Amino acid sequence: MKIRIITVGKLKNSALSELERDFLTQLKKYVTPDIHTVNPESVPDERAKEAREKEGKRILKLLNNEQNEIIVALNEHGNQFTSVGFAEFLERRKDLNENITFIIGGSFGLSKEVIKKADNILALSEMTFFHEMIYILLLEQISRAFSIISGSKYHK
Repeated sequence: MKIRIITVGKLKNSALSELERDFLTQLKKYVTPDIHTVNPESVPDERAKEAREKEGKRILKLLNNEQNEIIVALNEHGNQFTSVGFAEFLERRKDLNENITFIIGGSFGLSKEVIKKADNILALSEMTFFHEMIYILLLEQISRAFSIISGSKYHK
């Protein structure tokens, strides 16, 4: 199983960068995610739709369109899991030898084209978080899920 994460924009906060390193280190026991960063658009809010579309085109270019690739877009209006439910979701993908690509939009969200391309829409919360925080939360939940799958005590 391969896990890819496509995210818009790089981490700017050193504390978040440290968390990223910690979670990637934990994940290496199970899987090494392939992280791709798309350059964000820097435009005023009134041009958000244009920015989403440009970022979306960059994201779509990174998708492999493989038959065994499941695309999961993160959006606050998506499906929610418990941590155990998310672990079961990942374990099913692993058992089916499917690869997963998670997509995190930038400050303007994801384009309609990216959302349409997704096989699943995932919400980590009904609350809105800045995209850098979502990236860290996703890494933590993937790490927690593999911990649950392996029977480790980390998840408790």
